[in-house]
Amino acid sequence: MILDEPTSSLTERDINILFEVLRKLKDKELDIIFISHKLEEIKEITEKITVLRDGKVVSFDLNTRDMSMQELAILIVGKEFKEKYPKRKRNIGEEKIRLEDVNYKEFIGDSCRELKNINLKVRKGEIVGVIGPLGAGKTEISKFIFSSFSRKAKISGNIYLDGDKVKFNSP
Repeated sequence: MILDEPTSSLTERDINILFEVLRKLKDKELDIIFISHKLEEIKEITEKITVLRDGKVVSFDLNTRDMSMQELAILIVGKEFKEKYPKRKRNIGEEKIRLEDVNYKEFIGDSCRELKNINLKVRKGEIVGVIGPLGAGKTEISKFIFSSFSRKAKISGNIYLDGDKVKFNSP
């Protein structure tokens, strides 16, 4: 069995269920290839590791229990890290976009998509990530910002662009 990034859109609960199933399949002597960039998962579920970089094998048949997370990261990236989170000089400027008290509720079929009291700021020169599992609201934040939501959606909140309150009627 080959699994390519099987946990990328799963909840923690679903990942635990998947891992339990994989352990049972392994006990039945099924061969499993588990492809992932999540080192914690690789350490938890695998016994052997092969590391690829730029489409080439750089390490083969490593014992998972003998490898630290840092050693794996070095093999993957191809260099050693001096600091876990290196400090970089950044020129972060003034606030460019701000979401304030955003609420969004939309019914699509039998499901409801909802955001509650979302606040977000993005400054000049800054990259802000919005993450979460499927259904967590990432898409709805984008719909709110770009005014691409259904007119049946119930929305409230404010968007500020360069400090000025704006209201968009379409993308």
